[in-house]
Amino acid sequence: MAARSRSFVAIQRALKKQSLGGKQGRFAVNRTLLNLKRCEVSLGDDVQSIDVNLASSVSAKHNYGLKKFLYEEVPRLKFKNPHVPIARNKTDSKESEVVIKFADGREEKIPTLEKTPSEIMNELINTINPISSEDTENLQEKQEN
Repeated sequence: MAARSRSFVAIQRALKKQSLGGKQGRFAVNRTLLNLKRCEVSLGDDVQSIDVNLASSVSAKHNYGLKKFLYEEVPRLKFKNPHVPIARNKTDSKESEVVIKFADGREEKIPTLEKTPSEIMNELINTINPISSEDTENLQEKQEN
C-alpha cells in the first residue's frame, strides 16, 4: 500500500512539473527576467501608443507571425518601454496590422500578413527610427570590413 501511494505521489509531482513546463522556483524568474531584458528597442517619446490588430477572418497560418510576435516580442517591448501602452485588438477586418500612433497625431500602419516576427520587429524599428541613407552606407561599410 505504501509503495502504491509513493508512486502516486511521484506521478502527481511529475504531472505538476510537466504542466509548469519544468519552470519552478527562483530560476524560472531569473530566466524570465533575462528573456525580457533581451529587448534592445527603446521607443522614443514621440511614440504615443501601439495597437496590434489581429484579424479574426484571416486563417491561422497567415496570422502565425503576428501571434508569435505578440507572444515573444510584445512582452519585451512592454518591459523596456513601460511608458508606451501596447494594446491587442481582435477585429473583423481582412488585414492584420500593427498601428503606431505618434504624439503629433500621425499614424503608421504595418501590414503583418505572412510575415515572421523578426520581419515585423524590423519594420517596426524602421518605422519608429528611420535610417537615413548615410547610416545605411555606414552599416554596409562595417559589414564589408
